[in-house]
Formats: sequence, C-alpha cells, structure tokens
Amino acid sequence: MSTELNKRQKIAANLIGLGGRPSEVAEKLSVSKETISRWQAQEEFEAEADRVTKALLLDLLDERVALIDACHRVIKDILLGDDTSNSAKGNIALKYLNAVGAKMNAYNVLTQRLSYLSNRKIQREGDKPMERGMPDIYYDLVNLFK
Repeated sequence: MSTELNKRQKIAANLIGLGGRPSEVAEKLSVSKETISRWQAQEEFEAEADRVTKALLLDLLDERVALIDACHRVIKDILLGDDTSNSAKGNIALKYLNAVGAKMNAYNVLTQRLSYLSNRKIQREGDKPMERGMPDIYYDLVNLFK
C-alpha cells in the first residue's frame, strides 16, 4: 500500500538522508524513537531518505571532481612550464602519484554507496533499474576510479 508522507515524515526522511541519527531526528521533531523506526519501515520513507542521500553524494562527487580538475590543471601547468626545475617537477610528479592512490578510495566509497542505493531501489520496485540521475559523464568518471 502506497501512501504519501506527511510533512513531519518528509522532514525526518530528509534529515536521515543527510546523515542524521534516528534518535537525533526524533528529538528534533519531538516524536519517539519508535515513531521514527516505524516511519523508516515504510517504503516511501526509505525512498525519500535514499533520494536525499543520493543527491548529497552526487553533490559531493561534483565538488570533488571540480577540485581534482583544478588540481590537475595546476600540476599540469607546473610540469609543462619552464619556470620549474626538473628536480622540482620530478618531486611534484612523485608526490602526485603517491597521493592519488590513497585518494581514489573516496571515489570507491561514493560509488559503493550509490550502488547500494540503486540496489535498494530495485528491491523496492522490482526489476526496474534505477533511473540515471546524473549525466553519463559522471558514470564514466566514477567507473574510471573503480
């Protein structure tokens, strides 16, 4: 049975989707933890919380990609420029290569969470695949870092 969420349920789903703990959300909305738990068991509530979480993750990914692009441009300019000594260029290149391996894990965490949300949606709705909520380029970028 599909029912629309009321205003308080939508607020609770949004707060939980943004990472709030159910006990904190219950306190903010002046409801019991049991009420939040009951709401969380509803498909519509879960879907709303997942939608908010997905939007947050995609925003984080957008920011991360933009920051990485800017860093790559700076590093490229330094490595291709004549103003920097070869030893400094080598040092920058090695530090970059060393750092990139550790930072790739952030992409793995984001893609795992997006995949988890996709799977939950498929479980709720049957065999329908999750709509692509972001342009194909993001999927290509995310898959580069797997």
